[in-house]
Amino acid sequence: MFHIRIVSKHINIDTLFDSGSQENLIYEEVVRKLGLETKNNQKPYPLGRLKENTQMQVTKQCQLRFAITANFVDEFELDVIPLDICGVFLGSMYVYD
Repeated sequence: MFHIRIVSKHINIDTLFDSGSQENLIYEEVVRKLGLETKNNQKPYPLGRLKENTQMQVTKQCQLRFAITANFVDEFELDVIPLDICGVFLGSMYVYD
């Protein structure tokens, strides 16, 4: 697991990379601040996979275009979550893509 900052719409976003996770997540507050459009998640799942004893469902997704350096710009689909783990959490699905 390692931490970096990515940039989207001139906003710095704290990001964790975790090759042991299968999830790619974005905090709903970041989605609001960036004004990103969301869509319904085709395969909603309970947030309990991330936080035990909760009834919350991960039901939304969004596309995020971001830069790690001036030479590395990418766009990826992320599940929107109400937990403030960090701004963006990228798992092995992103790391190995």
